[in-house]
Amino acid sequence: MRKDECKSHTKQDILHFLQSRDLECGIRTLRDLPTPQNLNNTESGAKIITQAMERNNEILVVGDYDADGVCASAIISLFFKALEYQHFRLIIPHRFEDGYGVSAALLEKNAQNAAVVVSVDNGITAFCAGQWCKAKGIPFIITDHHTPTDTLPQADVIINPMLQDSTFTQKSICGAVVAWYFCAAIKQNLKANIDMGMFLEYLAIATIADVMPLTGINRILVKKGLESLRTSSNVLATLLRESFARFKKPITAENLAFDFIPLLNCAGRMESANKALELLLSPSLAHATHIYTELQNLNNKRKEIQQDILQKAQEHIIQTDDFVLSYGDSWHEGVLGIVAAKLARIYKKSAFVLSQNADVLKGSGRSYGGANLIASITPLQQYCLGLGGHSGAVGLSLESCQLWTLIEKLQETMVYEECDENETFFTLGVKSVDMELFEILESFEPFGEGNPKPTFLLENLTIQEIKPLGREGKHFEYTLADSNGMCLAGLEFLAPTRREVGQCVDIHIELMRDYYKNCIKAKILEVFVR
Repeated sequence: MRKDECKSHTKQDILHFLQSRDLECGIRTLRDLPTPQNLNNTESGAKIITQAMERNNEILVVGDYDADGVCASAIISLFFKALEYQHFRLIIPHRFEDGYGVSAALLEKNAQNAAVVVSVDNGITAFCAGQWCKAKGIPFIITDHHTPTDTLPQADVIINPMLQDSTFTQKSICGAVVAWYFCAAIKQNLKANIDMGMFLEYLAIATIADVMPLTGINRILVKKGLESLRTSSNVLATLLRESFARFKKPITAENLAFDFIPLLNCAGRMESANKALELLLSPSLAHATHIYTELQNLNNKRKEIQQDILQKAQEHIIQTDDFVLSYGDSWHEGVLGIVAAKLARIYKKSAFVLSQNADVLKGSGRSYGGANLIASITPLQQYCLGLGGHSGAVGLSLESCQLWTLIEKLQETMVYEECDENETFFTLGVKSVDMELFEILESFEPFGEGNPKPTFLLENLTIQEIKPLGREGKHFEYTLADSNGMCLAGLEFLAPTRREVGQCVDIHIELMRDYYKNCIKAKILEVFVR
């Protein structure tokens, strides 16, 4: 909705709109979840695992180094621990030493004694690994959620809701949820007494981390996972409650996305994802707190490197109608995805950021405005050395001589899907911005992909006071007044320009709670000077 199309809305309008969304898709409780048998090929995979366990053979699981992959790794590790199976081994590839996913080189080093190889949150493009397993006569089970290409790897079983013949209820689930369903199938096969609800916290974190649509299966898993994090006495839940309490923050999907998930991701981005896995599997609060502090320090280093590359990327930006692209020599590969996401928000277009080493470019892309990146680039895979991902995010590599060909061709193959972000845009008066409205919104959480948080336009306000915030003065708190003299506190983070007292403005906002003062404020997304 454009600014000049807006009409004034009431709290009832907003409530009715939120009630009209079909977010549950028929899944209102955990009992409504589809069974493991509904996810194609889980039973076949479970039989292979059961047979290996009956023979006391080694089961090797290869995880992934992002937050989803680490959560998937934690789930499958805890599951086999609960089974008390001794011949289970998990490895997470090192981003800089091993590259992405399960590879032939990784298996050559680690799978000599394995009777079965299983991938979690990766594997759908593991062609060389499939060939290696085939040559060795080792069963290969792929559990993944990334979009497959037209050709599939050689594997005994592929469990992936994105497969063309998949009949699973919901295609967009994260790698941890796929791994969880696989474990549930193994549990049923073994007739084991394991409570699969013990993994809900990891499922919630992974689903939020991988920006899955918060509808249907994902919605109930995130809701129940958040409830567990708020009430459970286990190590992870206690750690997060204590950490968030220092800043008077509740455990919400949004706060996990901004304050905890980056710590899990930074381990694999900067060093080894095993540090993040160690946190998730910590046996004691003291140990977890120590690892948490280490990851916070590592995340601060990540931010410094990221900011440096962001600045360099903007200095060498290539712009087209549909996307922006930037590349440079030996840029830190661990932060390229984050930089791409920031460029996408800055330029309001999909963005790609690549690092050049010798004659090869390798990096990440992030979607904007409904672009389906994997669908856009898949027709061009002949120009790539490697490609994988989903609609919102891709990883790719190519020879540098192919770059401009890819740029030109991609302008012809960009695919867009319907984007409903604007359907959550309402116009309000200052008097409606209060705790009652905030609590209406709060009752429809978790917000995120597929259930965007409503945003609001407040018109014809006057800036009465400006207060700089933060060490560098890049954030500002405003006192804003309407024509009737009613005032509202507004916060603008990383303001692009300095505002002036007396300016008349319209503001595009989200609502946020100030937990220190227990009041509602406007988080300013955009300012339109009249």
